[in-house]
Amino acid sequence: MSQVRKSRWFQIFLAVALLVLAQVVWWTTVFMQDVDTIANLKLKNSALQMRSEGTSVSRETIEREAFHRRFMFLSESISFVLLTCLGLYLLYQALKAEARSREIQRNFIEIVSHESKTPITALKLRLEGAMERFRAQKELTAELGLCLDELRRLSSTFEKVMSLSRVERQALKLEVLDLGDLIRSLICRLEPFFRAKEVEVSTDLGTEALIKGDAHALQNSVQSLLENAVIYNNNHQKKVRVSLQKTDSKVWLSVLDNGSGIDPADRPFIFERFYRGMRQRQIPGTGLGLSIAKTIIEAHQGTIRLAETREKGSHFEVELPAEA
Repeated sequence: MSQVRKSRWFQIFLAVALLVLAQVVWWTTVFMQDVDTIANLKLKNSALQMRSEGTSVSRETIEREAFHRRFMFLSESISFVLLTCLGLYLLYQALKAEARSREIQRNFIEIVSHESKTPITALKLRLEGAMERFRAQKELTAELGLCLDELRRLSSTFEKVMSLSRVERQALKLEVLDLGDLIRSLICRLEPFFRAKEVEVSTDLGTEALIKGDAHALQNSVQSLLENAVIYNNNHQKKVRVSLQKTDSKVWLSVLDNGSGIDPADRPFIFERFYRGMRQRQIPGTGLGLSIAKTIIEAHQGTIRLAETREKGSHFEVELPAEA
């Protein structure tokens, strides 16, 4: 746990403990005053009884009764304070341990993802080079293509998990950016993937579409939509269309493919983590792409939905706040 979080938790624990202690001191002071008031009234009443009736309760009895009340309340108050402070301390330790566990998990994910990125990138470049070199040998090229697909999927998974980790710990680096430029850069980077899958990608990104967001996280969310539009597209002539529209307050991103679409029974669950539809289970995947994309979009105060389409295929729409 970072020193800032440790300090914050300790300050909360100390503040609550001091509040409980102050409340108990207040109750004790008020109770002691009441005990003294009652004891004085009893002494005055005893003096009146002595004058009128000749009998009264002794002063020692009244003071002993008051002392017992004070002792009983003080002992109960001290026990209450000690038990409350103990409970708060144990809660503080449990929260600190949980935060530490989450930090270790996040650090592990980041370290593994970061350290794996360089060798994965190098291996991907070598496989792409080998495919170009041995393109005449179809059997070898096909095998290299399968290896490259698995490598791309692994690399994409690492990127998505890193983005999800940053979203969950609220570490997004927000800046004003052009969503159209971001998508153009992403499509250019995915060009080898589209070429290998023989996909025709068309775009209508229009003019400048400024938003405030984390470029890396948003690229991963859009990449998930593009990968799904290609991987789960069973059309022989795969086509994907990406378009942008904007108003003064909103930017809409549309990703449409010409595949077989998503079964109506699967539609309510497609954004759930690890969920995979009946058709998709025959194709390797993790079931994380759409879930992570939704988390990232919502962290940018946006929405994502599966839109209705008259034609076959899946149509995803993303709505984000526009930057003035």
